Amino acid sequence: MDEVKDKHMQNKIKGIVAQWLQKIQSLNRKQVVKSGIVLVIILFVIFIGIRLTRQMRVSIRQSQINEVATDAFQTTKKLTLIPYGELDEMVSKKAALSVLFVSPQAKNYQKIFQLINEKESELNRIIYVYPLVYDVQTTEMQYKLASSEATFVFFQKGVQKKQFTYASLKKPTTELIPEMNRLPMWNITDNESN
Repeated sequence: MDEVKDKHMQNKIKGIVAQWLQKIQSLNRKQVVKSGIVLVIILFVIFIGIRLTRQMRVSIRQSQINEVATDAFQTTKKLTLIPYGELDEMVSKKAALSVLFVSPQAKNYQKIFQLINEKESELNRIIYVYPLVYDVQTTEMQYKLASSEATFVFFQKGVQKKQFTYASLKKPTTELIPEMNRLPMWNITDNESN
C-alpha cells in the first residue's frame, strides 16, 4: 500500500517538474536571463537584510547591557564587561578566565559591585562580568548556574574548574575578595596563549 502511495507521489512530483521545465523552455532567452537576474537580486537583498537585522540586534543588546552594567561598576578597573555574544569565544580562547555571572535582578547585585569597588586593591585579578540579561536559560544550562544567584566561575583552557555563589558565603563582606583571590591560576595573564 505504501509503495503505491510512494509511486503516486513520485509521479505527481515528476509531473510538476515537467510542467516547470515546459514553462522555462517556452520562455525566450531574454526572459530567462531577466528572471535569473531578478531572482539573484531578490536573494541578495534578503541575505543583506538578515545580516543587518542580526547586527542591529547584537548592537542594541550590547548597548542595553552596557547601560545596565556600567551603573554598577563604573569606578573599578578590576571588572571588565564581556561583550554580548562573545562569552563562549572568550571561555574557549583564554588560558584562564574568572567570570561573574549575574542578573541585574539578583538579590545582591548592587552589594557585590559596591563591595568589589571598595576592596578593589585587595583583588589579585580581573573579573570578567557577564550580565544575565539575554539567552539566560541557555547560559544557565551551558554553565550549570542559576540566574537568581550571582555566580563566580573560573575557567582554565575552556573548562570550568571552580564555581561558587555569593549566597554560599557566610560573611560576604569579609569572604568575597579572599574567595575570589583563591580561584586558581590567578597569575596567568591575557597575553599567554593556550
